[in-house]
Amino acid sequence: MRLHRSSVAAAALFCGVFAACQTGPQTQLVSAWQLPGYVPSEFKRVLVICVTRDGGRRRRFEDAFSYQLMGRGVTAISSYTLIAEDGQVPNDKLEAAIRAAHADAVLATRFLGTNTQVNFTPGYIYGPVGPAYYGGFYGFYGSAWGYDYVPPMATTTTVVTLETDVFDAAKLEMVWSATTQTSNPTTIGQAMEGFAKIIIDALAQRGILAAKP
Repeated sequence: MRLHRSSVAAAALFCGVFAACQTGPQTQLVSAWQLPGYVPSEFKRVLVICVTRDGGRRRRFEDAFSYQLMGRGVTAISSYTLIAEDGQVPNDKLEAAIRAAHADAVLATRFLGTNTQVNFTPGYIYGPVGPAYYGGFYGFYGSAWGYDYVPPMATTTTVVTLETDVFDAAKLEMVWSATTQTSNPTTIGQAMEGFAKIIIDALAQRGILAAKP
């Protein structure tokens, strides 16, 4: 079967829009640092902290990340279960929470910023080069189907940057830090699976976390 150019153009436009709609949040590791000379301990029990003044966001993030850790064989405790207050708390409360959790590591994530990019694709006309039609109405009608108009399209990409730090709970010393960027997150739950996998995989590969594949 032979396809008209207009059919091809319409199909291409539909596929592009459909693919854009189906693309979920994508997370990439931008940078990572490890304490020089640090000998990994394969932490097995982690206190998860989300540093934010938004109490609801904090609880959703900590629960979602803890769920991903526990799915990989690591015991995880959300900090809000031990520190009920929202916002910054005194150091003695943090130390008490770490002791109460019996954690050997603390994993803390904070928000660094959001960047929005808009990409614009101009509209264009599909069709053969030459006169629009020949021989009256029927010639016009037949040749008209060889043309089509693809409207302009704008796509918006929102990138959220996070910093995740891991501390040895015994020494309260930072042993690992990473920056990630997540594109087009809609909800914490939707974005967490890919984000947590990037972080957990990186920690497991370095022997810092005793996570199953």
